[in-house]
Amino acid sequence: MNRISSLLIATIWAAQACQAPPAELVTLQGPAQGTSYLIQYYGTGAQAWQAELDSLFEVVNFALSTYQPGSLINQFNEKDSLLTDNEHFAEMIRQSRAIYQLTGGSFDPTVMPLVRAWGFGPEGGAWTGALSPDSLRALVGMEGVLEDVQGQQHLYHKTRPGVQLDFNAIAQGYTVDLIAGWLKAKGIENFLLELGGEALAHGVHPSGRPWTLSIEQPDDLVGISEEMVLLELTDEAVATSGNNKKFYEKDGIRYTHTIDPATGAPVVHSLISCTVLGPTCATADAMATAFMVMGTRKAMAWLNQHDETGLKALFVESVAPGRFELIASPGMEARMKPR
Repeated sequence: MNRISSLLIATIWAAQACQAPPAELVTLQGPAQGTSYLIQYYGTGAQAWQAELDSLFEVVNFALSTYQPGSLINQFNEKDSLLTDNEHFAEMIRQSRAIYQLTGGSFDPTVMPLVRAWGFGPEGGAWTGALSPDSLRALVGMEGVLEDVQGQQHLYHKTRPGVQLDFNAIAQGYTVDLIAGWLKAKGIENFLLELGGEALAHGVHPSGRPWTLSIEQPDDLVGISEEMVLLELTDEAVATSGNNKKFYEKDGIRYTHTIDPATGAPVVHSLISCTVLGPTCATADAMATAFMVMGTRKAMAWLNQHDETGLKALFVESVAPGRFELIASPGMEARMKPR
C-alpha cells in the first residue's frame, strides 16, 4: 500500500508530443452543467460540431438536472410517478440501480430527501431539524423506485410518497461517456475530455504515448506538500469526489455534502477525497462517491473483494491537523509516477 504525504486532486494535463502532430490540435471548451468542459484531439471540424455538443448538454440537463426547472428528474421528484420514453433517464436508473446493488447501498441516488434536509440540495440552506434523519431514511433505497415498461415508454413510480432522486453523483460522469461516444461517432479515436474534473482518455496522444493525468493539491488547503504524481490513461476514465470544498459549519461542527444513506447524516471520517479509475466515467463517478461514504478502510476491503471490476482508487486521508496521506489501492501504485 503506497502512502505519499500530499493532498491530491485530479486536473487534466496532456503530454507534449516529441514530434509535430499529424493534424491541427482542436480544442472545444466552455461552460456546461454548472462547471466547464475541455475536449482535445487532433483533427478538424470543431466549429461545425459546437452546436451539436451544446445540444447534447441540453438534452442531458433536461433529463437529469435537479437545477433545471421542469427537468424529468424534477417532475419525478414533485409527483407520484413519471411516464417517459427518455433514454437518458432510463439509463441513469439502470446504472444507478446496478451500482447501488454492487456497493450494498453506499451509492444511492434516492438520498435526495437527506441531501435537501442537510442543506446540500438545489435550495441550499442548512440543517433545520424539522425532520429527523431517521424519518427521512425511510424514504431512502432504490427499492422505493419501481419501473414498468409500457411499450416504448417506462413508468417510474414510488413505493412511498416523498421518495426523490439525485443523480448528481453519477450524471456528470455519464455525460462524459456520452461525449466520448459522440466523438467516436465522428471518427475521432484519440482524444482527452474533461467535465468539471471528471475525465476520459481514449486512444493515445499523437506522440504515441498515453494521455497523462496530473494529480495535484488544491489551492484551498495549506500545510501540504506540493508534490505531484502523474497517471497515464488509455481507454480509461477518472473521477474524483471530495469533502474539502462543499461543506458548511454550524455551531462549530463541519457538515460535508457526502451523506451516508445508512445513518442519514453527513459522513464523519478522515477520508478527504477519492479518485477512481474505471472503464466508464459514470462508474468511476458513482464509485468515488460510494468510497467516500465507506471510508478508506471499507473501500479498500471492497476493492480487494471485487477485483473483477478492474477499479483502482487513490484515497486522501487526514492523519493529523495539517497532515495528509495518499493511499493507493492495489493496481493503482503501478499507474503512478513522480513528475
